[in-house]
Amino acid sequence: MKDKPPMKGGRVVKFLLISFIAPFVLFTVWMGGSALNGYIEDGKYFFDDRGRNLEVAWYDFYLSTFLGLGTIVSLPIIGVIGFFNSISRKE
Repeated sequence: MKDKPPMKGGRVVKFLLISFIAPFVLFTVWMGGSALNGYIEDGKYFFDDRGRNLEVAWYDFYLSTFLGLGTIVSLPIIGVIGFFNSISRKE
């Protein structure tokens, strides 16, 4: 019985991990919070991390928003690829 070759989803997963998830985690740790739970008040941008507010520059706020939303979109895609990859190997 021949083994089926794995699906090509691994490249997509690696791309998403390198593009969004790892940079978002590193940026959040480095900055001490993220814009996903932050806010804008009177033209000032804040990260909120466990009740601690940190004022940041506008570009940090929008970079964090971009990386965070990319991560939120990437995680279900990675899950679906992993699911179909596991199904294809069982057959």
